Amino acid sequence: FLGEIYKRFSPMVRRYLESNLGENGSSDDLVQEVFLSLWRTAPRIVGPGGLRAYLLGAAVRTTRMERRRLGRQ
Repeated sequence: FLGEIYKRFSPMVRRYLESNLGENGSSDDLVQEVFLSLWRTAPRIVGPGGLRAYLLGAAVRTTRMERRRLGRQ
């Protein structure tokens, strides 16, 4: 089930991350972080738009964390 969700939504998550962070080579790792977050919180996602909204929200949070990390380097 999670594999199907990954196939369907990972391109959207990747596009979001790359449009906000550029293609710096870490997008694969960041996409994985977003989906790991989904795996941990999946039981709390409710409603038909819940999954897409959750993934975009997780991508936003991941983008913020990555920008902070890059700013410290």
